[in-house]
Amino acid sequence: MTIASIDPLLSQYDAVFVGVGLGGTKRLGIPGEDLPGVVDALTFIEHLKTHPYRETTVGRRVVVIGAGNTAIDAVTQAKRLGAAAATIVYRRSEADMPCYHYEYELAKRDGCGFRFNAAPQRIIGNGSGGVSGLEVRTDLGSETIPSDMVIVAIGQGERDFVVPRNDPRVFVGGDCANGGAEIVNAAAEGVVAAKRIHEMLTGGDAM
Repeated sequence: MTIASIDPLLSQYDAVFVGVGLGGTKRLGIPGEDLPGVVDALTFIEHLKTHPYRETTVGRRVVVIGAGNTAIDAVTQAKRLGAAAATIVYRRSEADMPCYHYEYELAKRDGCGFRFNAAPQRIIGNGSGGVSGLEVRTDLGSETIPSDMVIVAIGQGERDFVVPRNDPRVFVGGDCANGGAEIVNAAAEGVVAAKRIHEMLTGGDAM
C-alpha cells in the first residue's frame, strides 16, 4: 500500500521504521512501450518465481532493455524458458554495465546476446497488437532488432510518500533509503535502525 504521509502513524507510535522499497519499473518514454508484448522485468520475474515454470510466457525473440542484475536475470530466464534468441540492449558500453561481472559471464555462457551503445528509440508493432521489433540508435545510425517480446529492466522509481526525515522518531532503511542496493544492505540498515529505536525507547545501551 502506498502511504501518502506517515503522520497518522506518528500520532499513534513512538517510533516508525519505513522500509517500503521502491516503486514500479521506470518508463522508457518512447513510442510503443504500451504495446502488448512489452513487460517490465519485475512482473516477468515475479510470475516466474510464483508459478510453475511452464506457465510463464516467453517470446521466441526476446529483447531486454537494461544491464543491471535484474536485466541479466530476465534475459537468462527468458533463454532458459526456451527463447530462440534473448538479447540485452544497453545504451552505454560494456564497461558501464552495472550488473555483477560473474552474472554477465553466466548469461553469455547461457547463450544470451548483448548489444551495447544502442539507445532504444521506439518499439515497433506488428499490426496485430503485438511487437515485431525494437528500433535503436547506434553510432552507425538507426537499426531494428527483431523481437516479439520486450522486457524493460531500467530500474525502479521512488515511492509516492512523504517521510519527515528531520523527525527523530522516523527511521528509514532499504531501497527507499539507498536507492536500490542488495538485500544484505537492507538487512544491515534494519539492524542499525532497530538498535537506534531500542536506545531511544529505553534510554539504555543498544541491544
